[in-house]
Amino acid sequence: MVATGNPCEAEILFLELSTRTQRVAEVGEAALGDLPSFGMDLEPLFAMMGSACPSLLLSPEMLPPMIVEKLYHLYFRCRNDGRWLLEGVRAYPGNPFKRVRSELGAKQKASGPLEDRRLESGEATELVSSLLKPKAVDMEWKTFILAWADAACDALEADPSATVMGLDEFLSLYDGLQATCRLKWERRTRKSYAAGSPHPVS
Repeated sequence: MVATGNPCEAEILFLELSTRTQRVAEVGEAALGDLPSFGMDLEPLFAMMGSACPSLLLSPEMLPPMIVEKLYHLYFRCRNDGRWLLEGVRAYPGNPFKRVRSELGAKQKASGPLEDRRLESGEATELVSSLLKPKAVDMEWKTFILAWADAACDALEADPSATVMGLDEFLSLYDGLQATCRLKWERRTRKSYAAGSPHPVS
């Protein structure tokens, strides 16, 4: 979301970012005056957010934390998956690196798609509460950054002539995006992300 001249409204931007595809479009406006019903206004947009169940949850500064939790809870309840992610978060609390390795190993061994299902209300609450903790966001961000760097390298190895958004270019873009989020990260090299925490500055 992007602030407008009206403090009770915000533009809703849809961003599709990958190493090979970058797209942005304005998809509507959000009325922030009635915050208790705010999440319901965004429900029709959830289908645009892709098939992968996300684990990196960012908290917009313009919304109270309670509304952010409600919004993500509604999002996970609208999906037909999420149970697999919840089980991974339970098995590897605070360690998304091990969780992702376990997920990749399970997918490689499976003969078909992994069985998943929609989360119950209490399960969605548990998942959102776990992933919105500052330490969890910090570690999920770090894991995401390393995965992005690896994906960019793999794409260039497969096709050296391909147009690929590398890590530095992505981080330059995120410098602007993170201004809307509660947690801020300092710019660091890929090596420093691999060695330690990205060190949120707020």
